[in-house]
Amino acid sequence: RVTARGGISNVVTATPTFTFQIMMGSIVAWSSGAITTNATANTLLPFSLVVDLRVDTIGASTTAKFLGIGSLMCAAFASGSTAINVPVASPAVGTGFDSTIANILDFWVGISASNGANGIQVYDYSVELLQ
Repeated sequence: RVTARGGISNVVTATPTFTFQIMMGSIVAWSSGAITTNATANTLLPFSLVVDLRVDTIGASTTAKFLGIGSLMCAAFASGSTAINVPVASPAVGTGFDSTIANILDFWVGISASNGANGIQVYDYSVELLQ
């Protein structure tokens, strides 16, 4: 389980999208898909993302893959404070990676529009092994 919490800011003149990704090194192992913000200017509104990942396959080269489903909450998104199921498309395994070597699990967020008012701060990030 990957949990990230923080604050999101967005500009009012457009509705930028935020894409949350869990990375294995430089490989996208899971993606939320693009989440649209509302048409209100927001400054560091709290967000909470929880993703349950399961290992779908393991192996060398690009054969290891995760499948993940989670929930995202933030009043800055078009859904308001209602939880959004992520990914926003049909769940599918992420891009393959090599599970026979050491990998760095990382968290990444992309924003569709470059503007000084669009931003994200991560205050808490945790990875749990569920058994």
